Amino acid sequence: MKTPHLRRPLRALLVACAMACAGCSELAHGLFAARVPECDGFDVPLATLSVSSRKEMRVRIVGRHVDQDLPFVVEAAKDSFVLVGFTPLGTKSFTLVRRGDDAKDVKIENVTGAVLQIPPRNMMADLLAMSLPSGCAASAEAVATTTLEHWQVSDACLDSRPQQRRIERLPKPGDKPEKGPREEVEVNYDSDAITVSQKQCRYTARYVLQATLPPKKKK
Repeated sequence: MKTPHLRRPLRALLVACAMACAGCSELAHGLFAARVPECDGFDVPLATLSVSSRKEMRVRIVGRHVDQDLPFVVEAAKDSFVLVGFTPLGTKSFTLVRRGDDAKDVKIENVTGAVLQIPPRNMMADLLAMSLPSGCAASAEAVATTTLEHWQVSDACLDSRPQQRRIERLPKPGDKPEKGPREEVEVNYDSDAITVSQKQCRYTARYVLQATLPPKKKK
């Protein structure tokens, strides 16, 4: 029979062990949670965007061991790009702010501190890929092709609108002659959604417009 003075230390030890195990479980979940890798994805100067816009959208991203639905707001202009992601409960999850044309000059804040299964930079690359102005309106050809820096953008046109877009990364100077363009992104413009397939990063994202919002008033 255990003496009374030994019961309290034993109980405290059991509680401490339980808390430690719970903490380890939470840490392991954070460290080993499935996530889409951050890609060196499509990028163009923000000045390439034809109009400023602010939209409320929702995306479902499916990749290896990842299937996530994410509401967000994006505000794009010729000198800035702001992306705010939310949790399913509507609380702010992350913010991405880019000023100017340098894709590396991007500030990301993880508001909740939780593991971000979808890197915000990937979403920025998706949105730029699908929002790039099309050459279909000015082309009589079935495919309108545009070259931007080291990217080749080919739009399959119908009634002066893009139906499908393929984006290829062009060889860099000094690459072997046999190394041709490499397809990076495929965008399909459907009536109810825009689907972006990232070939190198191996995920598919389906973007749905929820609402077009008025621009924020500058303070």
